[in-house]
Amino acid sequence: NWGRHVAQILAPYTVGAYSVEVCPGLPETAREVQLAFGENLPRLQALKQKYDPTNLLPHTYPLAAP
Repeated sequence: NWGRHVAQILAPYTVGAYSVEVCPGLPETAREVQLAFGENLPRLQALKQKYDPTNLLPHTYPLAAP
């Protein structure tokens, strides 16, 4: 909770996301993925669906479309 609180306080002073720390399953993951990949996200999700349709590699980056 402390980390989330600090991140919330610092959010107005930052841009994007540090994508190395993006972890599947956390409440903030979807927002961090959007910030990290921006307008490229739909294209990357399409590639993920094409080449990994069963999500065999779920821990690389959480790119599976919601």
